[in-house]
Order: sequence, then C-alpha cells, then structure tokens
Amino acid sequence: VIFLCKNIFIRGLIYTLVLNTIVYLVSKITKVHFLLVWLLLLFMPMGIFKEAIVWASGFANYVVSTMFLLLAIILLKKAYLKEVTNKLFLIVYALVFFLASLIIENLTVYLLILTLGLNIVYLVKNKKINIFLVISFIASLISTIIMFTHPSYALIASVGDGYRQFGLNIKDLLTIILSNGVNVIQYYMAFDNVVLICLISILLFIIYWKNKDEYQNKKQRLLILSFIYQGFYLGYVILSHFYPNWQLLLNYTPYFNMFITFIYMFILLLTIIMLRNKLNINSYFVLTIISIMGVLAPLFVVTPIGPRNFFMIYVLELMVVCNLLKQVNYPKYKIGKYIGIILGIIILVYYVSIYGYIYFVSEKRNNYIITKSQDTSLTNLVVPMLPYSNYVHNPDFDTEYYADCYKYFYNLRNDLNFEFISYDEWIGYQNKE
Repeated sequence: VIFLCKNIFIRGLIYTLVLNTIVYLVSKITKVHFLLVWLLLLFMPMGIFKEAIVWASGFANYVVSTMFLLLAIILLKKAYLKEVTNKLFLIVYALVFFLASLIIENLTVYLLILTLGLNIVYLVKNKKINIFLVISFIASLISTIIMFTHPSYALIASVGDGYRQFGLNIKDLLTIILSNGVNVIQYYMAFDNVVLICLISILLFIIYWKNKDEYQNKKQRLLILSFIYQGFYLGYVILSHFYPNWQLLLNYTPYFNMFITFIYMFILLLTIIMLRNKLNINSYFVLTIISIMGVLAPLFVVTPIGPRNFFMIYVLELMVVCNLLKQVNYPKYKIGKYIGIILGIIILVYYVSIYGYIYFVSEKRNNYIITKSQDTSLTNLVVPMLPYSNYVHNPDFDTEYYADCYKYFYNLRNDLNFEFISYDEWIGYQNKE
C-alpha cells in the first residue's frame, strides 16, 4: 500500500498489470474474449469500484488477492485432473497458495478448507495422494498459521481490537450475521449488482427456452415458477435503483430486501441444478460456484465488512456470466460485438472525465496547500472539496486523523487547519484573495 502511494506512475503500472492479469485469467478460464471480460468488469457497482479499485489499500488487499484466487483455481483444476506432472511446478503451487493465503482472512479460511477437501476427495476416489494438492494444502496451512497466530487475532477473538470484531457468544454472533446480511451482503452480492444478476437470469432463461421441450411437465412448471420469481425480483431491484428513496416496507425494507435476495440466490442455484443436463458444468464452473459460497460464508460472522470485500465475489459472478455466454453461442451475434465496443468506449469516457476532474482538483488543492504551508504563516486554510466525492474513498481530509495523515505525507506544518468548501466557491474565494 505504501509503495502504491509513493508514485502515481508506478501505481498506474501495477494497477494495469494486476487488473489485466485478472481479466486474462477470467478469459482463459471461461474462453470468453478479453475485451468482453473488461466490459463486464467496468459495470462493477460504484461502491465496490471506489473501495477496491480507487482506494490503494482496498486494491492491495482485495484485488491482488482476487488475482491469486484465480491462479489457485487454475492450479487446483490442473492438479486434480492430473494435467500437470512436472515436479518443478511444485514450487509454483507452494508460492501461489502461500501468498494467496496471506492477504485477506476469508480467502485464507476458504483455501485451507478447499485444499483439504480436494485432498480428501482425491484420496478417497483414487486411493493415492496427489503431491500437487498436498503441497497446496501445506502452503495454505503455513500461511494460515502465520496469519492467525498474530497477536491481533487473539485480541479480536476476545474483545475486539477497536476496529475488527468477532461474535463472542451466540447472541453477538447472530446479531453480526443479521447485521451483515441486511446491510452489506445482500446488497453487494446481488441487489446492487444489477447488470450481472440480470445477465445470469436472462442467459439461464435462454438456455431453458432453447431446450424447454426436453423437460417433463413437473420440471417445466418448476423452472417457469423460478423464472417468474427471478423476473419479479429483478423488476423490483431495477425499480429500486430508479427510485432509491422508495421504501416498500419503510424501516423494514432492508430486511425484506435481504429475505427476497437470499430466496433469489437459492432459486438461481436451484435453476442451475435443474438445467445441469443442458449446461456445460465443467470443473471450472463448479469451482467458481463453490468459491462464491466459500469466500462469502466467513463474511457473515465478522465486522466490519464493506463493498471492498465483494470485488472477489463480483469477479466470480462475472465468470458465471461468461460461462453462460459461451453456452448460448454469443460470438455468432456480430452486432453484440459492436454494441460492446460502443458501450466500452462510453464507460471509458465516463470514468476518464470523472477521475480526470477529480485528479485536476486534487493536484490544484495540494499545490495550493503546500505553497501556503511553505511561504506563509497562515494556520487556517480554505480548501476545495473534491468533486464527485461519492466516486472516491475518503475524498477529503476533514477529520483530525486524516488531516494529520495528510500533513505528515506532504511534510506540512502541524498547525494548519482546513475549512472545506465546494470547488466553485473556492475559485470565487481565490479571486478575492
């Protein structure tokens, strides 16, 4: 994180390498074109985008760990299906799983359980061990021990460290589960993830419709009922985004949203199971579904969690969409290619205009503050707020803690105090100076 914050060009290079690696790995796993994966990635909800991409700390933790998870999925698939035999690759397996398990806790727990489970299944099925799977488990186990033997986790498990907390008894645990489910998990897993969940339901319906005559009446009725529910749910979600102040059940609306979202996710899984004979459910697809549930489950029992935790889940859901796209033969629709290119350009221009303006104001503000700190004895400075503040994590240093961090980073005088006004007001204020 410190390294990313030191130089904007190095930061840009690392961002480019990591994000393109993620897109490349998704494209390799799903066999969907690189540019289409990028387009779907750019439809990420803003809450996730600003905390996982824009925020350097979020990027270093949640985006980098997602890259390692994708590498782990590829390596586990190859190991389990005996597609790798060169013993030199043991070093790669050890390194990837060791690093992947050192970054965020829910991924650490998931990889430990996943590698252990695959070792057991492989041993039972083949009556012998798989050295690549064994090394993967050992590397994950070592990282898990390194992570959770840190004194901070003993504190979290007892009274909390003032920031992170774990339920100490059944009552506290249930309170955390309910709070996380209502306020965060249902929202960023599905409710705010409009594009991907709509695509998943639509693509599943297309697959059903193309093969509807092959299903018995009972299964047909179940599938039709599942798609009716999905349709009502998606309609409600879209309407809620158009009218964000609409509260169907007043203060109980978040609980209602959680309830119907979890039903939707269950029905979605049930639909995939019922359509399994017409779906290409390969090992990657299975690992993707398992990974969604595996990295999500630990998030129910700890606090705090936020949008950044769902970057990984967004990428995994994106992989589900890509897998389904391949199964409806999307490449034959040439018009879709041109629509995708146009949409990509529009989104790119949109983001460049917003973050270009943010960068312009930020640099102007920094130069102004540095100049006043060095060349004057002023202690109270009137400075502009960043435009599009909802596109940035902690855009303004408007608390004592962040102000102190800002002054330390830019080597400013400690006696400076900041008063924030809008950028337009600040321009008028400067003209009067």
